[in-house]
Amino acid sequence: MKTSRVLIMEDEDDLRHLYSKALTKAGYEVYSAANLQTARNYLGEQQFDAFLCDIRIGKNELGTTLLREKLDTLQENDTRVIVLSCETQYRPLCEEMGVEFFLESQWPFTR
Repeated sequence: MKTSRVLIMEDEDDLRHLYSKALTKAGYEVYSAANLQTARNYLGEQQFDAFLCDIRIGKNELGTTLLREKLDTLQENDTRVIVLSCETQYRPLCEEMGVEFFLESQWPFTR
């Protein structure tokens, strides 16, 4: 049986590690990216069964930028796109773009 591949794009190290650990323990093959370029590279190299995408990546990047570039291809490849964010103002844009799942964080993770 094929192991499902998941790509996580999350700039918060603790969250990225938590998601990765939980999904790996659940049997998924997990790839993680802390920025848009790394995620873009992974998406250009291989197919994923799911893509977990944060909205705000660092201070200057938005996950929606990558979604605009890659969403059609992700959908053609049957990749489930899941946006995880506390920034609910992006929900309508994500829905308009065709994002299937928008999961709201209950609070921003700041240090």
